[in-house]
Amino acid sequence: MKTTNYNYDLVPPENLRPGPPWMRKTNSFRNLGVNVVEHLITLCGLRPGHHVLDVGCGSGRMAIPLTSFLNEQGAYEGFDTSEPRIKWCQERITPAFPNFVFRHANLYTKMFNPVGEIRQMDFTFPYPDECFNVVLLYSVFTHMLPSDMEHYFGEIARVLTASGHAFISYFLINSESVELLNEGKSVRLGFAHDHGPYRTESDRNPELSIAYDESYVKGLFERVGLEIVEPVRYGSWCGRPDCFEYQDTIIAEK
Repeated sequence: MKTTNYNYDLVPPENLRPGPPWMRKTNSFRNLGVNVVEHLITLCGLRPGHHVLDVGCGSGRMAIPLTSFLNEQGAYEGFDTSEPRIKWCQERITPAFPNFVFRHANLYTKMFNPVGEIRQMDFTFPYPDECFNVVLLYSVFTHMLPSDMEHYFGEIARVLTASGHAFISYFLINSESVELLNEGKSVRLGFAHDHGPYRTESDRNPELSIAYDESYVKGLFERVGLEIVEPVRYGSWCGRPDCFEYQDTIIAEK
């Protein structure tokens, strides 16, 4: 993918970009989207005519670079709990790229959508079976509690085509990340509240940041019939140098 084709005219205003202030800067917003899309191409076999589902699509961080890669035979679907972000995408991206469709999902989350009407554990992705070549979840399960995440695993497996790929980011707890956290190597995260298969940054607001035990996560992939494409690509969030991305990434194939 040629990153020089990035369309800066489509970048949303800073108040609609997700994440902490350092991630909302234009270059950070752009670079993360471009990097992830390039990973989808090189590691998930994404092709211009493929169909992509972006769960928790926000204000188009991944969609914008995909507009210069997917062709007319390809398709993009994204949904998010944030109505203002979805509305911006519908008004700015879809008119220029009709094969890019954005939906507001009025899901309840204490932190992101406290007025939501549907529990995430009850939500059926609004798409037929086996219709996406790639399903992307970036920084979704880092804010989702176990019962909701387990349900989403079933939906991911359902909508993936045979040989389709899932690209999912996490904060994974394993011996290395625990050691680095205990040494204070992480600049922003501590995950001091231990709940067995997961840890939270804040017990008062658990959805702020959630880290999962790596073996627990791997078991969920196996349960729904998704095979992890090794290696797991670990991130720099806990203080590792020279990493794949900030968050940990698991790629799996159906």
